[in-house]
Amino acid sequence: MRGFTSSLHLSTFVLCMALIAPGLSYAQSSQYKRKETKKSTSKAAVKSKKATNQKLNLDQLEKRYWAPKDTEFKVVQNRKFKKAKRYNVTLMGGVLFNDPFVESTNLSLSTAWYFDEHSGVEVRFENYASKLGEGSSSVLSKGGHPDINFEKWFLGANYTWIPFYGKISVLDSNIIYFDMSVSAGLGMIRYEQQASNTSLTDAKTTLALSLDVTQQFFVSKNWAFRADARTKIYQEDRLTYLSGASLGTKTQVNTYLLFGATYFFD
Repeated sequence: MRGFTSSLHLSTFVLCMALIAPGLSYAQSSQYKRKETKKSTSKAAVKSKKATNQKLNLDQLEKRYWAPKDTEFKVVQNRKFKKAKRYNVTLMGGVLFNDPFVESTNLSLSTAWYFDEHSGVEVRFENYASKLGEGSSSVLSKGGHPDINFEKWFLGANYTWIPFYGKISVLDSNIIYFDMSVSAGLGMIRYEQQASNTSLTDAKTTLALSLDVTQQFFVSKNWAFRADARTKIYQEDRLTYLSGASLGTKTQVNTYLLFGATYFFD
Protein backbone atom coordinates (compact mmCIF):
# COMPACT_ATOMS: atom_id res chain seq x y z
CA MET A 1 0.00 0.00 0.00
CA ARG A 2 2.83 2.30 0.92
CA GLY A 3 4.54 1.46 -2.36
CA PHE A 4 1.43 2.28 -4.28
CA THR A 5 1.11 5.61 -2.50
CA SER A 6 4.75 6.46 -3.22
CA SER A 7 4.27 5.56 -6.84
CA LEU A 8 1.19 7.77 -7.02
CA HIS A 9 3.05 10.71 -5.51
CA LEU A 10 5.92 10.21 -7.91
CA SER A 11 3.57 10.06 -10.88
CA THR A 12 1.79 13.21 -9.75
CA PHE A 13 5.12 15.07 -9.36
CA VAL A 14 6.31 13.98 -12.81
CA LEU A 15 3.00 15.07 -14.36
CA CYS A 16 3.20 18.49 -12.72
CA MET A 17 6.79 19.00 -13.88
CA ALA A 18 5.77 18.00 -17.39
CA LEU A 19 3.05 20.65 -17.37
CA ILE A 20 5.19 23.39 -15.86
CA ALA A 21 8.41 22.84 -17.85
CA PRO A 22 7.06 24.04 -21.25
CA GLY A 23 5.79 27.22 -19.62
CA LEU A 24 9.14 27.96 -18.03
CA SER A 25 10.95 27.20 -21.26
CA TYR A 26 8.62 29.51 -23.24
CA ALA A 27 8.98 32.26 -20.65
CA GLN A 28 12.75 32.10 -20.75
CA SER A 29 12.91 32.06 -24.56
CA SER A 30 10.43 34.92 -24.77
CA GLN A 31 12.43 36.93 -22.27
CA TYR A 32 15.62 36.59 -24.28
CA LYS A 33 13.80 37.27 -27.50
CA ARG A 34 12.30 40.52 -26.19
CA LYS A 35 15.64 41.82 -25.07
CA GLU A 36 17.21 41.06 -28.44
CA THR A 37 14.31 42.68 -30.33
CA LYS A 38 14.41 45.78 -28.15
CA LYS A 39 18.13 46.14 -28.72
CA SER A 40 17.76 45.73 -32.48
CA THR A 41 14.87 48.23 -32.62
CA SER A 42 16.88 50.78 -30.64
CA LYS A 43 19.76 50.64 -33.13
CA ALA A 44 17.41 51.05 -36.07
CA ALA A 45 15.78 54.05 -34.44
CA VAL A 46 19.15 55.71 -33.84
CA LYS A 47 20.16 55.16 -37.47
CA SER A 48 16.85 56.54 -38.68
CA LYS A 49 17.17 59.59 -36.45
CA LYS A 50 20.68 60.26 -37.70
CA ALA A 51 19.55 59.94 -41.32
CA THR A 52 16.65 62.32 -40.71
CA ASN A 53 18.93 64.89 -39.06
CA GLN A 54 21.33 64.70 -41.98
CA LYS A 55 18.53 65.33 -44.47
CA LEU A 56 17.16 68.32 -42.63
CA ASN A 57 20.44 69.95 -41.65
CA LEU A 58 20.54 72.60 -44.38
CA ASP A 59 23.10 74.68 -42.52
CA GLN A 60 25.69 71.95 -42.91
CA LEU A 61 24.96 71.64 -46.61
CA GLU A 62 25.32 75.40 -47.14
CA LYS A 63 28.61 75.50 -45.25
CA ARG A 64 29.90 72.53 -47.18
CA TYR A 65 28.88 73.49 -50.73
CA TRP A 66 28.50 77.27 -50.58
CA ALA A 67 31.74 78.62 -49.23
CA PRO A 68 32.10 82.38 -48.54
CA LYS A 69 34.07 82.80 -51.76
CA ASP A 70 30.97 81.77 -53.71
CA THR A 71 28.60 84.23 -52.07
CA GLU A 72 29.22 86.92 -54.72
CA PHE A 73 26.60 86.14 -57.37
CA LYS A 74 26.04 87.85 -60.71
CA VAL A 75 22.92 87.50 -62.81
CA VAL A 76 24.84 87.39 -66.11
CA GLN A 77 27.33 84.54 -65.78
CA ASN A 78 28.46 84.37 -69.40
CA ARG A 79 28.21 87.26 -71.88
CA LYS A 80 27.89 86.28 -75.51
CA PHE A 81 29.10 89.69 -76.74
CA LYS A 82 31.93 91.20 -74.73
CA LYS A 83 33.34 94.74 -74.83
CA ALA A 84 35.97 94.69 -72.07
CA LYS A 85 39.50 95.63 -73.20
CA ARG A 86 38.35 96.26 -76.79
CA TYR A 87 38.42 99.21 -79.18
CA ASN A 88 35.65 100.10 -81.57
CA VAL A 89 34.92 102.53 -84.38
CA THR A 90 31.45 103.95 -85.00
CA LEU A 91 30.02 105.77 -88.02
CA MET A 92 26.63 107.45 -87.59
CA GLY A 93 24.31 109.95 -89.22
CA GLY A 94 21.31 111.82 -87.87
CA VAL A 95 19.19 114.95 -87.67
CA LEU A 96 18.45 117.78 -85.26
CA PHE A 97 14.88 117.48 -83.99
CA ASN A 98 14.28 120.04 -81.21
CA ASP A 99 14.89 123.39 -83.00
CA PRO A 100 11.83 124.77 -84.87
CA PHE A 101 13.90 127.29 -86.89
CA VAL A 102 16.91 125.20 -87.97
CA GLU A 103 17.29 121.97 -89.91
CA SER A 104 20.64 120.29 -89.40
CA THR A 105 22.21 116.96 -90.29
CA ASN A 106 24.96 115.35 -88.26
CA LEU A 107 27.70 113.03 -89.55
CA SER A 108 29.66 111.48 -86.69
CA LEU A 109 32.85 109.42 -86.46
CA SER A 110 33.98 108.11 -83.07
CA THR A 111 36.22 105.56 -81.41
CA ALA A 112 35.90 104.03 -77.94
CA TRP A 113 37.85 101.91 -75.48
CA TYR A 114 36.12 99.86 -72.77
CA PHE A 115 37.81 99.31 -69.40
CA ASP A 116 35.32 96.55 -68.57
CA GLU A 117 31.75 95.58 -69.45
CA HIS A 118 30.30 98.59 -67.65
CA SER A 119 32.55 101.56 -68.45
CA GLY A 120 34.62 103.12 -71.19
CA VAL A 121 35.72 106.35 -72.87
CA GLU A 122 34.85 107.66 -76.33
CA VAL A 123 36.41 110.34 -78.53
CA ARG A 124 34.08 111.81 -81.13
CA PHE A 125 34.04 114.21 -84.10
CA GLU A 126 30.73 115.51 -85.47
CA ASN A 127 30.20 117.58 -88.60
CA TYR A 128 26.99 119.60 -89.10
CA ALA A 129 25.22 120.91 -92.19
CA SER A 130 22.57 123.49 -91.19
CA LYS A 131 19.90 125.54 -92.93
CA LEU A 132 16.64 127.35 -92.13
CA GLY A 133 13.84 125.02 -91.08
CA GLU A 134 10.10 125.02 -91.68
CA GLY A 135 9.50 126.99 -88.49
CA SER A 136 11.26 129.95 -90.04
CA SER A 137 8.60 130.27 -92.78
CA SER A 138 6.10 132.13 -90.60
CA VAL A 139 8.77 134.60 -89.50
CA LEU A 140 9.97 135.17 -93.08
CA SER A 141 6.39 135.66 -94.33
CA LYS A 142 6.02 138.63 -91.99
CA GLY A 143 9.18 140.29 -93.23
CA GLY A 144 11.35 139.12 -90.38
CA HIS A 145 14.09 136.56 -89.88
CA PRO A 146 14.82 134.24 -86.95
CA ASP A 147 17.84 135.20 -84.86
CA ILE A 148 19.91 132.02 -84.97
CA ASN A 149 23.36 130.53 -85.33
CA PHE A 150 24.42 127.51 -87.38
CA GLU A 151 26.55 124.77 -85.81
CA LYS A 152 29.58 123.65 -87.82
CA TRP A 153 31.41 120.91 -85.91
CA PHE A 154 32.06 119.36 -82.50
CA LEU A 155 35.11 117.57 -81.08
CA GLY A 156 35.00 116.03 -77.61
CA ALA A 157 35.36 113.06 -75.29
CA ASN A 158 32.81 111.24 -73.16
CA TYR A 159 32.86 108.84 -70.24
CA THR A 160 30.42 105.99 -70.89
CA TRP A 161 28.59 103.97 -68.24
CA ILE A 162 26.73 100.81 -69.33
CA PRO A 163 24.26 99.67 -66.64
CA PHE A 164 21.99 97.57 -68.89
CA TYR A 165 22.72 94.40 -70.85
CA GLY A 166 20.24 91.78 -71.99
CA LYS A 167 18.44 90.09 -74.83
CA ILE A 168 15.04 90.36 -76.49
CA SER A 169 12.97 87.87 -78.44
CA VAL A 170 11.82 88.79 -81.95
CA LEU A 171 8.58 86.96 -82.84
CA ASP A 172 9.76 83.95 -80.82
CA SER A 173 12.18 83.08 -83.63
CA ASN A 174 15.32 85.16 -82.99
CA ILE A 175 17.25 86.50 -80.02
CA ILE A 176 18.91 89.91 -80.21
CA TYR A 177 21.48 90.94 -77.59
CA PHE A 178 21.69 94.59 -76.63
CA ASP A 179 23.13 97.04 -74.13
CA MET A 180 22.12 100.55 -73.10
CA SER A 181 24.51 103.24 -71.88
CA VAL A 182 24.61 106.85 -70.76
CA SER A 183 27.50 109.20 -71.47
CA ALA A 184 28.69 112.58 -70.30
CA GLY A 185 31.62 114.63 -71.47
CA LEU A 186 33.06 117.90 -72.69
CA GLY A 187 34.18 119.22 -76.03
CA MET A 188 34.57 122.22 -78.30
CA ILE A 189 31.77 123.26 -80.64
CA ARG A 190 32.14 125.61 -83.59
CA TYR A 191 29.21 127.78 -84.74
CA GLU A 192 28.59 130.62 -87.20
CA GLN A 193 26.61 133.72 -86.35
CA GLN A 194 23.83 134.66 -88.78
CA ALA A 195 23.06 138.27 -89.84
CA SER A 196 21.95 140.03 -93.01
CA ASN A 197 25.20 141.99 -93.02
CA THR A 198 27.78 139.21 -93.24
CA SER A 199 30.58 141.58 -92.32
CA LEU A 200 29.16 141.61 -88.80
CA THR A 201 29.07 137.83 -88.46
CA ASP A 202 31.78 135.64 -87.03
CA ALA A 203 32.61 131.96 -86.51
CA LYS A 204 33.26 131.16 -82.88
CA THR A 205 34.33 128.16 -80.82
CA THR A 206 33.08 127.50 -77.31
CA LEU A 207 33.00 124.80 -74.63
CA ALA A 208 30.03 122.42 -74.78
CA LEU A 209 28.62 119.81 -72.40
CA SER A 210 27.65 116.55 -74.08
CA LEU A 211 24.95 114.25 -72.65
CA ASP A 212 24.06 111.07 -74.56
CA VAL A 213 21.94 107.93 -74.37
CA THR A 214 23.05 104.99 -76.53
CA GLN A 215 21.45 101.68 -77.52
CA GLN A 216 23.52 98.95 -79.20
CA PHE A 217 22.14 95.81 -80.87
CA PHE A 218 24.77 93.11 -81.41
CA VAL A 219 24.61 91.08 -84.62
CA SER A 220 27.99 89.36 -84.37
CA LYS A 221 31.20 89.32 -82.36
CA ASN A 222 32.48 92.37 -84.26
CA TRP A 223 29.38 94.25 -85.45
CA ALA A 224 26.56 96.10 -83.76
CA PHE A 225 23.83 98.50 -84.85
CA ARG A 226 23.66 101.65 -82.77
CA ALA A 227 21.13 104.39 -82.01
CA ASP A 228 22.01 107.60 -80.13
CA ALA A 229 20.21 110.57 -78.64
CA ARG A 230 22.89 113.27 -78.22
CA THR A 231 22.42 116.61 -76.51
CA LYS A 232 24.84 119.55 -76.61
CA ILE A 233 24.53 122.37 -74.06
CA TYR A 234 26.59 125.52 -74.55
CA GLN A 235 26.47 129.31 -74.56
CA GLU A 236 26.66 131.26 -77.81
CA ASP A 237 26.84 134.90 -78.81
CA ARG A 238 23.79 135.73 -80.91
CA LEU A 239 23.06 138.65 -83.26
CA THR A 240 19.83 140.22 -84.44
CA TYR A 241 19.63 139.03 -88.03
CA LEU A 242 18.26 142.23 -89.59
CA SER A 243 20.39 144.83 -87.81
CA GLY A 244 23.35 142.82 -86.64
CA ALA A 245 22.94 144.15 -83.07
CA SER A 246 24.19 141.90 -80.32
CA LEU A 247 21.59 139.93 -78.38
CA GLY A 248 24.16 138.89 -75.80
CA THR A 249 24.94 135.36 -74.68
CA LYS A 250 22.26 132.69 -75.00
CA THR A 251 22.19 129.11 -73.74
CA GLN A 252 21.66 126.69 -76.61
CA VAL A 253 20.41 123.13 -76.14
CA ASN A 254 20.44 120.99 -79.30
CA THR A 255 19.50 117.30 -79.44
CA TYR A 256 20.26 115.00 -82.37
CA LEU A 257 18.97 111.51 -83.17
CA LEU A 258 21.58 109.34 -84.90
CA PHE A 259 21.73 105.83 -86.33
CA GLY A 260 24.74 103.85 -87.49
CA ALA A 261 27.01 100.85 -87.02
CA THR A 262 29.91 99.93 -84.74
CA TYR A 263 32.85 97.67 -85.49
CA PHE A 264 34.66 96.03 -82.52
CA PHE A 265 38.32 95.11 -82.97
CA ASP A 266 39.52 91.79 -81.53
